[in-house]
Amino acid sequence: LKSRILFLPYPIAYTQVPENISDFGKQRNRWYRGLAQVLHIHKKMLFNPRYGRIGLFAMPYQYLFEFLGPILEMAGFLSIPILYALGLLRTDILVCFFFVSILYGMFLSVFAVLMGLWTEGKIGGVTRSQALFQYRGIWSGFKLVFFACLSMIGYRQLQLAFQIRGFFDYLRGEQTWGKFEHEKF
Repeated sequence: LKSRILFLPYPIAYTQVPENISDFGKQRNRWYRGLAQVLHIHKKMLFNPRYGRIGLFAMPYQYLFEFLGPILEMAGFLSIPILYALGLLRTDILVCFFFVSILYGMFLSVFAVLMGLWTEGKIGGVTRSQALFQYRGIWSGFKLVFFACLSMIGYRQLQLAFQIRGFFDYLRGEQTWGKFEHEKF
């Protein structure tokens, strides 16, 4: 077939944010199941040098961090109270680990926001005509950093719960789309 693949360095896609937690859960469940299905369909690409960077880096990343990551994270959340109840986890170590893990997550989130701001030309001084995000001054950047920090407490765990449900739905062969009502733009 005569064909051509185009590359857009800054692809812009719009989606509507779910209006409530139930719809958010359906969306994250569906996204996780979709990832699992794609990884299963293309499992021959994993760690396969024939597929170049996609087979050696992109697919393994998706499998290890996006697919297995939530499972391992939930296993960690479930094991902590069990280990503590069995006396295998000291309180000071538990508190230290909790704060370090939350702070590390916040650091990664803030770093991602700052990198996004920089690549959009808001920190580096270069302005693109078609910016992915339309920032309105420095206050927008501060709000993004604040919410990046806040997302590590509560939001992250809620998303994880919906992903785990998506994992079990995938194992059961669930195929429903889990549509939700969209508000008008």
